Amino acid sequence: MKSVTTTIITEATFSDDNRHRYALKKVWNGSRPLALIVSKSAGSDDGVFETLTQTIITNNLYKLGYGGFCLCNLFSSINDKDSNKDNMQTIKELANSKDYPDIIICWGCLSASKESVQEQAIKVVNILANVKKKNIYTVSNGIATNCHPLSPSVRKSFDIVPFEFVSEEGVKE
Repeated sequence: MKSVTTTIITEATFSDDNRHRYALKKVWNGSRPLALIVSKSAGSDDGVFETLTQTIITNNLYKLGYGGFCLCNLFSSINDKDSNKDNMQTIKELANSKDYPDIIICWGCLSASKESVQEQAIKVVNILANVKKKNIYTVSNGIATNCHPLSPSVRKSFDIVPFEFVSEEGVKE
């Protein structure tokens, strides 16, 4: 019989009024690379309580050989689709941190989303376009890219593929 003990360190960063969650870091193996994950909106995850999205991200990144991740979102508000300047600053700082050599975008298809959601995504893409010496990926099911972890096609397993930056004219750079 063999016993295995795993310690998972979780750290969440909230606004002073607890209405915004800016980052959620989860590390199970500090000797492996960590990824910065950029998803759509903050959930009720708080370091102990986990949403299905966080569980799916954890399982898939573990299978891909990562030692943990830091999750941030287009929208930092916990109860609605809202963000603030602290969220954009947090994303910029995390994206430029040496702690996360890989950035993985997984906010899903935004074509049917409100214009404000698409505008927020453009702001984040512009931040990421200016990050130096990083690998920027998106979640893929082998056919489509930029899948949200809750998409049935990637819940059990996803790959990551290079993110293709698109200029405002729609031309891939």
